Parts: sequence; C-alpha cells; structure tokens
Amino acid sequence: MFGTFDVIFNAMMLHHIEVTLAMFKRWYSLLSKNGRLFAADLDKEDGTFHRSPVNVHHGFERETLGNIAVEAGFRNIEFNTVCSLERISNEGVKRIYPLFLMTADK
Repeated sequence: MFGTFDVIFNAMMLHHIEVTLAMFKRWYSLLSKNGRLFAADLDKEDGTFHRSPVNVHHGFERETLGNIAVEAGFRNIEFNTVCSLERISNEGVKRIYPLFLMTADK
C-alpha cells in the first residue's frame, strides 16, 4: 500500500482518465495534510489533438475541472497557461493547443 505524498505531479494524462472525479479523489487521499497537486493538461479542444480516434476527453474547461477538484476536497485552485503545443492535423493544418498547469492544495 502507498503512504502519503507531499506533492503529486502529472502531465498530459488526465484527459486519458475516464472518471475525472474519481482520479481527483484518489489524488486527494494520497496527499499528506498540506500536500499540493500539480496537473498539466490540455485546454478544451475540438478533438483534433489526437490524430486517430481514441476514447479521451478533448481537453478541459478550466472552471469545470476546478469544480471537480473542489468536489474532491481541494482548495486554493489556480490555473495558468504554461505553454502551447503545435501539431499538424491529418488535413495538414497547423493547430495550436494551449496547456494549463492547475495547482491545488489539500
């Protein structure tokens, strides 16, 4: 069994998790009393980030994701745009996908 952690960091994985609230509850349970969560992922997009069909979230609305974190017990939630990824779509069109970093306290 796991102990507790002062920090949990993940990048570009949350959009692959089907039940987002369950993941946030799990992270919350794994953090120590004053632990911090750092989650980097995609802003809401049109489904073109993954060029082939996959069963994922197409990024997140920040307010919606923040509300999920609050429901799981987190507080002091902040979002910042940290970078953008540039990709060429299957149609040959260059697209820019902003990435956020969400921080939250237990």
